[in-house]
Amino acid sequence: MTKQKTSFAALTLILLLAVAGCSQIPSVISQPSESLESQAAARLAQQDYASAAQLFRLAGESAQEPRRSSLLLEAADAASKTKNRELTQQLLDRVNPSVLDARGQAYFELLQVQMLIADKSPDQALDLLPPPSSGSPPDVAAKVWALRSELFANNNQPIAAVHALVQRDVWLLDEQQVKDNDERIWQLLQEQPPAPDANAAEGDDITQGWLNLARIATQQWTDRSELERELRRWERLYSGHPAARNILPERFDYAPTRTADGSFDGTKIGLALPLTGNFSNASAAIQDGFLAGYYASKKNQQDGQRLPTLRIYDTNTLSDANRLIQNASADGIGVLVGPLQKGLATDLSQRTDIGIPVLALNYTESPVAIPNFYQFGLAPEDEARAAAKRALAMGLRTAIVLVPDGGWGARILEAFRDAFNAEGGDLIDYATFDPKAQDHAKPIKRVLRYGSASGD
Repeated sequence: MTKQKTSFAALTLILLLAVAGCSQIPSVISQPSESLESQAAARLAQQDYASAAQLFRLAGESAQEPRRSSLLLEAADAASKTKNRELTQQLLDRVNPSVLDARGQAYFELLQVQMLIADKSPDQALDLLPPPSSGSPPDVAAKVWALRSELFANNNQPIAAVHALVQRDVWLLDEQQVKDNDERIWQLLQEQPPAPDANAAEGDDITQGWLNLARIATQQWTDRSELERELRRWERLYSGHPAARNILPERFDYAPTRTADGSFDGTKIGLALPLTGNFSNASAAIQDGFLAGYYASKKNQQDGQRLPTLRIYDTNTLSDANRLIQNASADGIGVLVGPLQKGLATDLSQRTDIGIPVLALNYTESPVAIPNFYQFGLAPEDEARAAAKRALAMGLRTAIVLVPDGGWGARILEAFRDAFNAEGGDLIDYATFDPKAQDHAKPIKRVLRYGSASGD
């Protein structure tokens, strides 16, 4: 690029910043060669929220929908962290929520609620900010629980504040976030120590464990051995408690008891699903069902009965089999449910040192090489039979089928036809297609000729 062109590009960028007319424009954009989005993400990582907000805004103004609204939403989120309500609302007003994905729409609604409750009392704000539903995007649900915890703390309800962070832990997908949440709980307990007679709600053993551990920290112990005896007693009473992973070793210099396979004593269940990306909708449905069963069991648990704690992993970001097992082992997971992706399940099944029982939610592509690896899923033939039964239940009695070439497609076709015909259905025709081909028009037109002939 010539010197003249370089100067013109720099002048264009300066003019663009000037035209934006923002009160908090970042003072320096150090690398013009970087995209505005990259610079905004860097400022966000540095917690320079004012600069990040303006950079995301500039990036959004030069983008097309739906990216435009997505970037403006990022700008509004960053602005909200600066407590600049006027700028936050201006940015939200420019977002078109209808073009956002499910996560974006949920976050847009949350930011709107944040603006609404800013001037409310904690009681009023809590009424306007209910707990997240089981189908919420994980990062949005985690943010809701964090806000509720803050409101409870401001309302002089420390136990409820701790409970909210306990609930937040379930939704966290990153190991550092989990550790930060533990520290957040501990700091809250130091700032607002529980009263001697204060207890969590019945059945909330995790919160109760945090309260009792905080009481241990405030007591005077005659010697180290007496403290360790009390910590061992606490550990037996609250086996598998989240405080064992970070707080016990770091705040008490105490090594939690581990089993022979290296996991923490007590049962913890890991749920590994691709919560973002192409399979997020299917994963959300599985997560909803899993959490519904988990909380139903928690609600109906008997006196003295202990339920396992739950940890959720996003296998779209934690997509390497080694990293997934390393994270699960570090978290003391006793049983791992998932993954859903066939490739990742196959990679796990070929390891020799997995150390954790796994219930994969798909069938592997190769024979399983390790013990304690179980596969749960619908075979293609089972899915075809289920589709046939569903069609019959809807009152449909004739069908045409389009399946891929090869043995896999042939098995699907046979399973569907047998199930459909057995209950009085009539498979009138079928066609096959090449899955590798870009154009499937011919087989589709041929198998759909019946609809054309009837005028549909």
